[in-house]
Amino acid sequence: MGTDYTKKASEVSGMLNSFSFSDRMFCEAMGMEHRTLQQSFTRLCLAWLKHCSGEDYERLADGRNEASHRTAKAIIEYCEEADIYLGLPLV
Repeated sequence: MGTDYTKKASEVSGMLNSFSFSDRMFCEAMGMEHRTLQQSFTRLCLAWLKHCSGEDYERLADGRNEASHRTAKAIIEYCEEADIYLGLPLV
């Protein structure tokens, strides 16, 4: 894995690990970003859900992230059964 991605993931982790982090405020701020960046962020969120739904993630899951795995797996399975394409075009 590239060092740049490791650094960026660490920055996001640091932000999420703060008691002052607000999901609502973050979403409002992301909603003010350029539409292309919003789409890219949504693509990232979908990729994370797909990653969390996988067997490798399940194998390493503990009590803190078992619910994340179950929820992600349910979302991915629903989309597959409903024939909902989770890929977003680069526009």
